[in-house]
Amino acid sequence: MIDGMRIVMFSRPAAIVAVILSVGSIAGAADPPVLARARTAYNVADYDAAIALAEEAITQEVNADVAALVAVRARLERFRLAGDSVDLSSAYSTLRAIAWQRLKPREQTELLVAQGLALYLGGDYGSAAELFDSALARVGLLGLSDDGRLLEWWALALDRQAQSLPADHQGGVYDRIAVRMEQAVRDNPASVPANFWLAAALRGAGESDRAWAAAMAAWVRVPIEVPGAQALRQDLDQLISVGVVPEFSRQHPRAEWDGAATDLESRWAAFKREWE
Repeated sequence: MIDGMRIVMFSRPAAIVAVILSVGSIAGAADPPVLARARTAYNVADYDAAIALAEEAITQEVNADVAALVAVRARLERFRLAGDSVDLSSAYSTLRAIAWQRLKPREQTELLVAQGLALYLGGDYGSAAELFDSALARVGLLGLSDDGRLLEWWALALDRQAQSLPADHQGGVYDRIAVRMEQAVRDNPASVPANFWLAAALRGAGESDRAWAAAMAAWVRVPIEVPGAQALRQDLDQLISVGVVPEFSRQHPRAEWDGAATDLESRWAAFKREWE
């Protein structure tokens, strides 16, 4: 993915982390008071209180594995916000101590997401993508209205993994993203992350012509009133102008690069005017 687009896309997950993890952290009817308060503190982004309350629940052996999961989620959020490596290392050690078999199915899925986020925030992008993939297979257990936010984390992890590989190994990673996003768009044509990542992955795989077409289709396919549609259009605009247009232009003889780029930019601008 192009450098500018990487910056744009990495700004989204800052909000996505809490959204994914707060869904399953609504207090259950059987939760003891201290654990219920830990969940509530997490949901209102009071991560210091969430950690303290969750750790109190752990010492009381009150749903200790669930409480540990709440503490992990809060530490991951605090690490994302403040960058204190103690929070990340503590999250790692706590995750290792959680017993999968003592969790309910929904909490097991939350654990997969938390493990993936921990690996992602620690820079282990390929492993994070595999965990997000496992969570996506069980996404219905999280009670999400759609899997778009988790799907975006999966794509972000693979995108970061691809950037660490030699150029001749990156295409296969982007092919993998594109295949999944093609199906996601069929399932939900208005999915913001699926529409963006289909175009971006095709560009990453070297298929500039399909990336151009996918970006146009995404612009038309996602209604502007859909949450995130305006940001999607900004991201698509950058993907086209900074990534696809230069690559398309270089398919011409060197002397024609500037003219080809100008022509493509004019075509893109005309398309946007028609579909504003």
